[in-house]
Amino acid sequence: MVKFSCENSDKNAARYALTQDGTTLATVLTAGNTIQSVSFRDKTAENMYRDFTLRSAVFLLRDKFPTVKTAFSDPLLAVLGFVPCDGGMEADSLKIRFDNCRHGGCNQ
Repeated sequence: MVKFSCENSDKNAARYALTQDGTTLATVLTAGNTIQSVSFRDKTAENMYRDFTLRSAVFLLRDKFPTVKTAFSDPLLAVLGFVPCDGGMEADSLKIRFDNCRHGGCNQ
């Protein structure tokens, strides 16, 4: 079973991990309302879980903050409602959409 959970956090920063049977497939680092980075164990894990990992991180931050930002750009985030901003992307939490599976999102 694949699990996305918080490995550790302090007042402002958190590290989330996508794991399967104790093996870390992906990690997400956040600082406040910003996703700082997303990394994957290997290309296979990225191909299989990129969509799920990004959506999971955005979903968690959306419920905590009025805006969600990233320190990087990604076409999938545009599908969710993010726009370019300061070298990364941002979205109003109330306008983030998870129902759009076009443009490379929602791996099948």
